[in-house]
Amino acid sequence: MEQLIALEQKVTSLQIAEWTGKRHDNIMRDIKNELAELADIGALVFEETSYTDKSNRLSPMYTMGKKGVMQLALKYDAISRYKCIEKLEELEQAEKYQIPKSKGEALLLAGQLQLALEQKDIQLKEAIKTRHQISTRAQAIAMNTASRLTQKVKKLTKELENEIEEKKKHLKELKRL
Repeated sequence: MEQLIALEQKVTSLQIAEWTGKRHDNIMRDIKNELAELADIGALVFEETSYTDKSNRLSPMYTMGKKGVMQLALKYDAISRYKCIEKLEELEQAEKYQIPKSKGEALLLAGQLQLALEQKDIQLKEAIKTRHQISTRAQAIAMNTASRLTQKVKKLTKELENEIEEKKKHLKELKRL
């Protein structure tokens, strides 16, 4: 369940600027460079959006998940990387224990929990079914093997009995002589 919540956690380029002490326009430039280098993958990591600035104008910014933060942080100095990692960990911890603030959030969380439980239930049923199939097959193989061995034992027993009978007859003939 923690994974479902963690996927929803987003960070903005404004937050990265705040954490690293860099200017937002420099962070935006760095993200654009990453987008150019990553090509198609970049759109999966960074999402362009906007915010209303102090002058009440729409200004561009990017949102990203943990991968985006890490992608950027790896280009920065050790202190900036450390700050980004610390902030990510703080966000993840806060998200892990966050109590829903509204009925909608509570319902969403309940739905996610129910979905996770249903997926686990399906996985468990599949595992049980597979184990049963393996067990059933193993039993069938064992029974088949036992049946074949029983038939071989019967055949060998009959052959031995016949051989013993022949030896007895041969012995009787030798005694007559």
